[in-house]
Amino acid sequence: MYKYLFFDDQKLFNREKLERAYGTPELIADSIFHDGISSTSLRTPFVFKCDDGRYRMIYQGKIKEGTDHCFIAVSDDGIHFVPEDVTDRSELADRVASHELFKIPSGEIAEVIEDNYNDASERYKMLLCEVDGENFAIHGVLLTSPDLIRWTKVEGVEWNGGAEPITGIVYNKKRECFTILLRPDWGVRRVGYVETKDWRTYTKYEMCLQADSLDQPLDELYGMPAMEYYGHYIGFPIIYRGFKGVNNAKFFGGTIESELAYSWDARHWQRSLRTPFISGMTEESEKAFGYKNYLLWASCFRIDDNGDVLIYSSVSGLEHGTAFSTPDMGRIAIWRVKKDRFISLNSGTDEGLLCTRENVWHSGEAHINLKAEKATVAVYMSSGNDNLGISKLVDGYSHEDCIAFSGDSTDWVPVFRSGKTLDDLKGNTVAIEIKVTNGSLYSITADCKPAMNLEGARYRKFGTKPTSI
Repeated sequence: MYKYLFFDDQKLFNREKLERAYGTPELIADSIFHDGISSTSLRTPFVFKCDDGRYRMIYQGKIKEGTDHCFIAVSDDGIHFVPEDVTDRSELADRVASHELFKIPSGEIAEVIEDNYNDASERYKMLLCEVDGENFAIHGVLLTSPDLIRWTKVEGVEWNGGAEPITGIVYNKKRECFTILLRPDWGVRRVGYVETKDWRTYTKYEMCLQADSLDQPLDELYGMPAMEYYGHYIGFPIIYRGFKGVNNAKFFGGTIESELAYSWDARHWQRSLRTPFISGMTEESEKAFGYKNYLLWASCFRIDDNGDVLIYSSVSGLEHGTAFSTPDMGRIAIWRVKKDRFISLNSGTDEGLLCTRENVWHSGEAHINLKAEKATVAVYMSSGNDNLGISKLVDGYSHEDCIAFSGDSTDWVPVFRSGKTLDDLKGNTVAIEIKVTNGSLYSITADCKPAMNLEGARYRKFGTKPTSI
C-alpha cells in the first residue's frame, strides 16, 4: 500500500485553491503524569508495549535533592500510567523509590528503543550520554536489556562521538540498519546522522539539517526525534528560540517547540512549514496544566489501534536552563494526531482541486482521509508510449459519476454511479483527481505505486516498475 501525504507537491500533476497547513495535535488532558517525587524537564519518556500486553514507560526524573534517576511506570492502555514497583526484579542499593531502575550520576538518557533485529537478550537499547565536565566531553554509553528492568552496560562502545542527548532513531527497512539522528558535538545545535546494524560499529557522521535563513533570528535546531510512518519518515525538529541575545552561549531563557520535517530515506530531510506543530504554549495546554509550558520535548511515538499517532512528551513551566536545575515543574503528557493528519491541503469556502501524478494501479480502491462539505473524485488514465504522462478522463469515472461525499472520514472510498471501480483499472497507469469544497484533504492510501512521467512510459511499454518515489 502507498500513502500520499501532502508535505510537498512532487507527486502531483495539479493543485488549485488548496493551501497547505499543519494538522492539529490534541492534548489528552487526563494523560498528564507526575510520579510525585521527580521532575521530568529533560526529554523523556520512552514507551513500549510488552509481551504481557501492558505498556511500560522509561523516563528520567530529577528528585528534590537534585539527583537524576531512571524510573519505570506501567499502563494498561498506553495513556494512563502509574509508577511500577520493581523492587523484586531490580537489584539496586539505596533506591529513592520502588519504581527506580538506576541512578544517573551525570548526564541524560538520549533514547530508548526496541530492537527486534538483533539478539533477543539485548532487545531494548538505551543510549545514554555521560558528561565528563573536566574534559568538556560527552561519552555515548550503550545499555541493553531483555525486559526494560535489568540494564547492562556494553563495554567498549561509544555511539555518539561526543554529541548531546537529543536524538532520533528510526529503522531503515531498505538499508536494513538503524539511522541515528544526532548532533555532531556538544553545544553544536544542528542535526546529522550515523547508521548501525549491530550497535557495535557506526558509520561516519553526515550532516543533514540545521536552522536556515527562513527561521526566526537566532533560532537553533536542537535535535530531531523521528518516526517511520508507512514508508515515510517524519521528523519533529526541536526549535530553540526566544532566548536573550547576549554574547555568550545560549542557555538561560528561551522556549522549546517542535515543527515537522520529512524524508524518504531517513538520511536526507526537508523541513515543512516553519511554525510549531506541537507546543506547550497553546491555550489548550495552559488550560490543562494551569500554566504555559515553555519547554515541550517530543520524545517517542506510537500508532494506536485506531491508526492515530500518540506523541509522548515532557514539558516544563520553566524556560530553558532554569528548568533543568529546578525539580518541580516537569511533567509528562501525550498528544494525539488523528490518523494521517500531520499536514493538510485546505480549500476554505472555495472548491479546491488536486490531481496526483500517474500511479501504477495494482488493485483495490482509493482510501481518502478528509473532511469536507463536498468532495468528488475523477479518474484519468495514461495510455500508449507517450512519455509526458498525458492522461485522459476514463468513461464512467467523472466527478459527475462520483457519489459526492460530505462529512469527516479517515477512510472514504469513492463510489461511482456507473458501477465501475478503481480495481477494474488494475495494471494501468491512472491519476486520481479530487475536488474539495470547504474542506481539508489529508491523505490518499491505495495499492499503487506513483510514477514520474518516464517511469510511467517505461511501465506501459516494457512493464518496468517505477522506483524513484
